[in-house]
Amino acid sequence: MRRLRLTGIQQMDNLSNDELLDFMMMPNFRILGSMSHQRLISFINDLRVKNFLFENITYYSSTSALSKLLRRLSNEEFNHFIDSESLNIINNSPRKFVLIQTIFLNDNPAIAESLKDSALASYILDNFHIYSSFIEQMNEEKAISLFQNIMQKHPEKVGYIVHLNTRNQLAVIKYIGIYNFYHICENENIFLYLANEVISTLICKEPFYQYFADLPTNKIIELINRGLILPAVFSSNKEFIKKIATLKDPNEYRLLDCSIMNYAYNNFRRSRLLHLEQCITYLEENGRTYNESDILPYYLIEPTLSAEIYDHLFYDDHLEAAREKYYDEQVSLIPNCFGLLKEYYDYYMNPNSDVQAIDSNVNFQSSMRMWQTSGGSKEELYQILLKASTKRFEEILIDRYYKDVAYNFLANLSNALAFLKRASQSDLKLNDEEYASLKERLQRYETILNFPNLSLEEQLAFYYSFDPSINYAYLFYEDYRLAKDTSYEDMNREVFKPSHTSNLYNEELSQKLGIDIYELKGEPFYAFIHLTSIKRSEASRDSGLWQDRISIFLEDPLSDIEFPIGSSISLASDRKLEALRSVNEYVTFGYNHLEPNRIAHVYHADSYSSFRRSGVGMCKICDIDTAEDLTSKTRRYSEILYQEVSNIVLDPDVLARYSKFKPNYLYCYDEITIWDMSVAQRLGIPILLVHTNCYYQEIDDYIDYNRDNEYITSLDQAMKIKSYQRK
Repeated sequence: MRRLRLTGIQQMDNLSNDELLDFMMMPNFRILGSMSHQRLISFINDLRVKNFLFENITYYSSTSALSKLLRRLSNEEFNHFIDSESLNIINNSPRKFVLIQTIFLNDNPAIAESLKDSALASYILDNFHIYSSFIEQMNEEKAISLFQNIMQKHPEKVGYIVHLNTRNQLAVIKYIGIYNFYHICENENIFLYLANEVISTLICKEPFYQYFADLPTNKIIELINRGLILPAVFSSNKEFIKKIATLKDPNEYRLLDCSIMNYAYNNFRRSRLLHLEQCITYLEENGRTYNESDILPYYLIEPTLSAEIYDHLFYDDHLEAAREKYYDEQVSLIPNCFGLLKEYYDYYMNPNSDVQAIDSNVNFQSSMRMWQTSGGSKEELYQILLKASTKRFEEILIDRYYKDVAYNFLANLSNALAFLKRASQSDLKLNDEEYASLKERLQRYETILNFPNLSLEEQLAFYYSFDPSINYAYLFYEDYRLAKDTSYEDMNREVFKPSHTSNLYNEELSQKLGIDIYELKGEPFYAFIHLTSIKRSEASRDSGLWQDRISIFLEDPLSDIEFPIGSSISLASDRKLEALRSVNEYVTFGYNHLEPNRIAHVYHADSYSSFRRSGVGMCKICDIDTAEDLTSKTRRYSEILYQEVSNIVLDPDVLARYSKFKPNYLYCYDEITIWDMSVAQRLGIPILLVHTNCYYQEIDDYIDYNRDNEYITSLDQAMKIKSYQRK
């Protein structure tokens, strides 16, 4: 094409299509605004124009000639341009994905309007498997127009609504009408695949309120475990409560209840955030001044909320009461069912029924397969069912009175009980009355652990010995906390403290270096240590950058990029010198004391924690041990997760009760560098120098990947547990 110069008086209508295309390729040239409607129709209907525009498309299509053209077109003009001929060209183009994306997602409002009745809409719906990603990206106007087209011409494709984003799903349902959409859901498998927020909104209203309550239990469970937030209206829905309360498996019930309440709590947090935003808006609109430090603590610690907010919060009082009643009814039937829970008794009387329906545990299913294939006797069947029924009875007792998954509770119970039985009254800091009461509870805990070995009469008597008016879950976790606190105080007594170890002080070296130096040359010791992410060797390569990093760290020793709300600490000792990283490579701090209520978790190996702003995330069962016992169990290095209170509590009065977490000494192996001295001097702390050649290290031949050391967090895990005894 030849290049033309366009004068101000030259009319676009007088130019040929080739000349118009030539001008369209000029950057930022708005050629189309000067063309008449009829001339533009003629231009965009030209096959040469279409081929040219479609061939000159790029991945960055928003600046292409095609995009410029699309922004100019009216509804009628768009339908002339993107007709069956154009779509045929596009469909045979290697760039068809980019072309459809450019056309479909163009921001011209006329395109949204055209989707109600256009070749483009039909083409996309017919090739939905290719272009479904565009459905998620389109705006609300396009979504409504497309579904107007679907409802009128392609009603069988209404299920495509599940591919819309949450906002557009709600917009389309509003357009369709909630009652019309309800009838669609009755005939199509759509409802279960909508966004959780959409389902939560729909089930607040009839007819979806009843529709949800009538869903099969497994579908309700699936939605809740997927993240559905239940509105408060279901807290007292008798049909819903009955469905959940009569689930056979206590593990399934408790894990489901935890999901319901977790999401209810998240809903509550969102409501508080909304309330805070409303408060701030009110203050700003009325010219009131405020400080963020004033309003946030009040919001986080003791929020004052309107009553309406609580109307949207699910609570499980009715559900728990119904579940307790169900448990009591099941236990009351045991004496009349040959000592079995009713579902096991029913199977014993009719072995041809579905065995999977009564118990999905892999151990039970394996035993049943062996009995069936070997043609076992009725007595052998009874013994298999009795063992499974006894296990279920123990789970019922634990969930009835301790509100927990049996395996997790028993794991915590075993750890706490073992520690508390060894601890003295003085260690526990209890008076005579408190200690006597604790010993009574310890006896009850031992009975729970021994439950499978009790006779049926003893099991029933033990179940009925619990007083329903007493909160046993609270009492247990008070005892559990007592065991943990006592364990942590034992470690605090044992760890190295510079002021208490004058015999390790090297006076000559301290005077020479101008820093207090303590040395360990074979003496037994324990030490709380934290390895930073700052390499000692980096100081020699770029001392300026290293000084900047260490300055930030020294300002707040728990500001390590890896643990923004806390710190991962190890209990090092003369038998366990290894740590998460090499002490010789990274700046390492030591601590005299850890506040027990800030210790989130202790484990005898790496717990693979995820200690981020969202909280502490790990599934390893927490260890409760003395310093000696933890060291004996430790594989390579232990992990103690320690919370940085200043990042999780904003109330200044609360913070005032906590000391700032600062290192008490620098921890080094075998040598002290000039950079170690720089850090110690800036912090005003001594250095502990450990001569590793003076210590014999135990060789670990065991890698701790045993899943029996993990809490159960899903029903699938619960079903795979073969025994409640930890290996």
